[in-house]
Amino acid sequence: MRLKILYIVPSTGRGGAETFISHTAYLHDPVKFDITYALLRPGPLEHELQNTKWHVFVYTEKFRLSRPWSIFKIIKWLRVLIRTEKIQLVHSTMAYGALLGALAAYLDKVPHIWFQHGPVSGWMDLLAQILPCRKILVNSQHTLMAQEKLKNKYILLKYFIPVRQTVVIRLGVNFKQIYPWIINDKKALSIRNQWGFKKDDFLVGVLARLNPQKGIKLFIEALALVNEKNVYGLIFGSEPNSISGHGFKRQLEEQARLLKSPVRFLGEAQEPWQVMAALDVVVCSSITPEGFGLTLVEAMAVGSVPIAPMEGGPLDIIEDRKTGLFFQPRNAAALAEKIKLLLQKNLYDAIAKNAFQLARSQFDAQNAILNIENIYIAIAKK
Repeated sequence: MRLKILYIVPSTGRGGAETFISHTAYLHDPVKFDITYALLRPGPLEHELQNTKWHVFVYTEKFRLSRPWSIFKIIKWLRVLIRTEKIQLVHSTMAYGALLGALAAYLDKVPHIWFQHGPVSGWMDLLAQILPCRKILVNSQHTLMAQEKLKNKYILLKYFIPVRQTVVIRLGVNFKQIYPWIINDKKALSIRNQWGFKKDDFLVGVLARLNPQKGIKLFIEALALVNEKNVYGLIFGSEPNSISGHGFKRQLEEQARLLKSPVRFLGEAQEPWQVMAALDVVVCSSITPEGFGLTLVEAMAVGSVPIAPMEGGPLDIIEDRKTGLFFQPRNAAALAEKIKLLLQKNLYDAIAKNAFQLARSQFDAQNAILNIENIYIAIAKK
């Protein structure tokens, strides 16, 4: 008999947590598992999941945690799914999802686990650790340490947090999905031509939501400081709903104009690995520590070189000057220096080769899913 799993997914945009959910849809063993997705809002992930063999349900009403009635309604909706789909284990994504999933699972006496993808910040993360769950999964040592730091910050509440195992799950790339784009010069050149660039142009990209924390302003300033012929910055992403309409993208465009920074805004990347295959360098420019940095791993897997701030989750991924480059966090001049360093072809080629080999050997998404499946089976046997 197949084990019935319910994934509770609060965000349906494009990011590391959503990519992980996408991987579950493609890589779970259909002989052993029957998967149901409860999406707490519509979005791009919804359409992708609906094209798979699994069950997908979308909560279409607007809700906020500050409104008790809306919380009651969504927990009721989750409980109906648990009963009608005969769910045997609930897996919540992020603290936001865990607050709802833990209560629904507890009321229906179903085991609950949740995955903290980071960043760890405030009361939701702390409360999610207090609520019932069998295990907490995290995506990096950085996220694990951040959780411990948060518990130590609130000494009194710390004693209400049950002792439970926290497991680090190293996420990765679905190589079956991206295989046609792995170091495929012909396809990469075709995309570069579509963007209006030549083979010899040096393209540096950032793929991120256009919000202040992602450091897009830092990236624009760094490209202006590079000041090298045929070096261009490409920005892929859109404003999240929380800041849409506040003119942040217009601020970025105005900054680029004033600095004469050689950057272009190319919208959201529908197939990120295809974009990264056509880039020479992929930058994580975040000004707050990333929980992991799955985009960096995806870049490595298609032959691009990653650059990231020397803090947070990227420390679990990159070995400096061997599989990528680190720069001093929040320092545009330091980022510009690292970009210029990669104009040395011998260094670039060596790092790209090492990064690709590392991605293939240590960051295969199938391994992450197998590890999680073993956790599900162990919990189900108890």
